[in-house]
Amino acid sequence: MDLQGRRNSSFGNPNQPATNVNWYPTIAAFNAGVVGSTGSFQIRPVSDEEILTYHEMCFIKAEVELRKGDPADAYTAYLAGINAHLNMMQAKLMQWQGAGYTATNPDMAPMNQTDITNYLTSSAIAPGAGALTMSDIMLQKYVAMGCSLENWNDMRRFNYSAGNVGSFGVVYPGITHSPLFTGTANYPGTSPTDPRYYPRRWALPTNLEINYNLTNVLALNPHATDPTIWSMPVWWDCATDDEYFGYLK
Repeated sequence: MDLQGRRNSSFGNPNQPATNVNWYPTIAAFNAGVVGSTGSFQIRPVSDEEILTYHEMCFIKAEVELRKGDPADAYTAYLAGINAHLNMMQAKLMQWQGAGYTATNPDMAPMNQTDITNYLTSSAIAPGAGALTMSDIMLQKYVAMGCSLENWNDMRRFNYSAGNVGSFGVVYPGITHSPLFTGTANYPGTSPTDPRYYPRRWALPTNLEINYNLTNVLALNPHATDPTIWSMPVWWDCATDDEYFGYLK
């Protein structure tokens, strides 16, 4: 799909300049200057598709090193991941500025170096290897990964804010149900410390696997058709095999 199609696939707008990548819900809104959305760094029509990035590898290394008991190397990789992400963003923002996008979309301009420096020395960043926690690593990875599905994978691996994975404590503090959450009956966990308080998987589509392959589906998981399947952990986000098999009883 071309840029115009990606930007305005819902209605089309031949009057919108190529360097204006805001989203307008209608042509009338465009004519009135009413912006529906500016998008975000990862999902603008001129954004790159992030499949595998250096900053992600740095955060993976930081997690591995901390699990190995090497906080010094973990901290080095942690800082490398943060800086790699900022550098990647800054390079793309400078490219957008050179292409003329910032005239209409000022939020696509490069970051101020003072702001970057202030962020790197702020309380958002662990002050040293001795203070580094798994939560520090994963929260900065969450920021850097933006819209990536890997954020959800990581949250499931660490049981959100359950705090029961290894000795890492609560890795994603303060996470509760979304204000839009209404499916209480399908998530039997009663508090954020309960693994079944959160969405863990998708239900299988009824028009394919369940309707045409039900015997094998239930052989793999007898609860596959339960309304509460959404909150059942998958095998790789359980601390032990026994924990996972306990859900299959």
